[in-house]
Amino acid sequence: MKILSWNIERLKINENTELDFIKKLISEENPDLFFLTETNLTIDFGTEYFSIHSKELPHFHDGQKYNEKENRVSIFSKYSFREIIGTYDKYTAICGKINTEFGELTLYGSIIGSLGGRGFHFENDLENQKKRN
Repeated sequence: MKILSWNIERLKINENTELDFIKKLISEENPDLFFLTETNLTIDFGTEYFSIHSKELPHFHDGQKYNEKENRVSIFSKYSFREIIGTYDKYTAICGKINTEFGELTLYGSIIGSLGGRGFHFENDLENQKKRN
């Protein structure tokens, strides 16, 4: 099974050249699962992948400005999601279960701290994610 993870660094919806580049690389790698962070909801792989996404961020959230359609994390899977599991923060983390030839997998995607490994948001995200386990 091939799994890919990529922070695409807040791609804007009108950056078509960059979006095409990202989609081409992912397509060439042909992963079974991939996680995108600092992403947006315009990234679509049609019927090739099932997907779950954190909630679209409002224009201003947690003291930061966000662009249209921006979200923090998305999971794409060639296997359908049989269950979506709630997380502590619909903007920051997502979780879903899939069945594979290797058995059931629980997929958890998140960011910890929207400004890197420092400050209140990092500490809050880390503590809340630890509590859910």
